[in-house]
Amino acid sequence: MSPEYSEYSSRSTGLTKRQKGLILAGVVLAAALLAWRVPRWLIWTGWNCTRDYIDITAGRNKVESHRYFLKTGEVIQDTEFTELYRRVVAEPPVPKWRIFRTLSPGVRHSPNYPYSGAPADRRKLMDALNRAAFTEEAKKKALLTMVALWQDESRRRLASDYIAVLSDLGNQAQEAQTLPIGADQLPELSEVSPWRRWAARARPQPDGPSPRE
Repeated sequence: MSPEYSEYSSRSTGLTKRQKGLILAGVVLAAALLAWRVPRWLIWTGWNCTRDYIDITAGRNKVESHRYFLKTGEVIQDTEFTELYRRVVAEPPVPKWRIFRTLSPGVRHSPNYPYSGAPADRRKLMDALNRAAFTEEAKKKALLTMVALWQDESRRRLASDYIAVLSDLGNQAQEAQTLPIGADQLPELSEVSPWRRWAARARPQPDGPSPRE
């Protein structure tokens, strides 16, 4: 092989600095896109996601950020439920975190978790307590009953029925002008059931002409 041919071959097979730079930039860009746009098989994993938790003792929120299967951030937030809990319950809360949502970039929905409905229960409970006048003792009983339902795996789904009872009690008290509502008027934990909800809604109507008459 002639020296000229050998020199030409070495020059033609090597990469220039410009080519190497372009390849490196492409690899970095691909890695960045992969980190942001989660592949289907890595959706909802610690590769790139946020996980939302609820404290089923005092109603707080916790948001965790995860990248490359490492936790990179954590934020804990109080809610209206938390503020009321601290006001009416003397004991400091012992947090019990339960996941209710996981989100990944480019994915608009989360897997379903046992406590996916807990944030809605928390909001509806506070709405029911704010719509009508409940005594502080009644609010304390309502919060502790909700916490007990959340922490009882066999009765967790009855939380919405309990909130419906509180809403009905509030509506009845407002109509009859018998506010405020005391703790003795709230159902006990053992009485919470779907049947209690329907019984409260099926209360006798006051005497008088029918709306159609």
